[in-house]
Amino acid sequence: MHLASLIDFNNCTPKKKTKKNFVLRQMKMINFFYLLLVFLFGTSKSFAQRDSTIEQEVERFEAVNLPHTQVRRIYSQFTKQNYRILISLPASYGRASGKKFPLLLTLDDDFSFALTKKITEHLSDRKYISENFVVSIAYDGPLNYRVNRTRDYTPTHVLTGGYGREFQRYSGGGPAFADFIEKELIPYLEKSFSLDQNRTIIGHSFGGLFASWMLVTRPQVFKQYIVVSPSLWYDNALVLKLEKQLATRLKDLNARVFFGIGEKETRKEGNVHDMVNDMKSFVSALEQRKYAHLKITSVIFPEENHSTVFPSALTRGLMSVLQN
Repeated sequence: MHLASLIDFNNCTPKKKTKKNFVLRQMKMINFFYLLLVFLFGTSKSFAQRDSTIEQEVERFEAVNLPHTQVRRIYSQFTKQNYRILISLPASYGRASGKKFPLLLTLDDDFSFALTKKITEHLSDRKYISENFVVSIAYDGPLNYRVNRTRDYTPTHVLTGGYGREFQRYSGGGPAFADFIEKELIPYLEKSFSLDQNRTIIGHSFGGLFASWMLVTRPQVFKQYIVVSPSLWYDNALVLKLEKQLATRLKDLNARVFFGIGEKETRKEGNVHDMVNDMKSFVSALEQRKYAHLKITSVIFPEENHSTVFPSALTRGLMSVLQN
């Protein structure tokens, strides 16, 4: 209905000026302006509702939260860095008095924390593995993904390789990062939560390099290793050289290690390094030592590359080193 149809303008024509006519004219004008405001307000509201349709669609969805999780913050005296520690508690944590749980420590929290938490819970719910604490090391402050990985995951300072000279100038912080894990983070977690001594480290790419380096330099820290697409080419295959040194001082190596890599991580597929053969060489060297308590599983995943292999390797790795 049009606004004009609501007002009888013919009755607004001048009439003899009397007090009664004046009052009537005033009342009609008030009604006119009232109806005008109602019309304009109703119209603008309908336009606003149409314009905000997308906003309403977004607002009606709730954010997804991960249950049984929390965040702690730790400053390391060794690395001089602030870390965000992402923690996923086992579903049964706190129900059984005195029960202790194994620790799963993941690097590269940006893609590994939620994935590891959910896959671990899926497998433990079905009794393939026991419940685990899942802990990921993240970083406080601005997002400096390549700087943080290069600094903390590389064992030596090398100006070539990796993400390039711009980032390699930060390299070589691996020993300090290992001190943080062994002497600050793990004692803090053991003091704060009910953990046993059964620890697993999970790393991919530079993270796999760091996990491999920990295996051959500090084998007392972790009992299980899930090593995915390790950058064993780093610093002229440094880890393979360190493995030889380890063999001269250790008669046995008590560890369960899973190695996984995509079949397309070769030079033939256009990569700079032949990471498949590097991993084969490392596995072969460890197996030749005939360590009585070293169990190794290695898998080359068909059709997978460096970017796609982690979820499959993580699942297989968990089953390999933690299966009940």
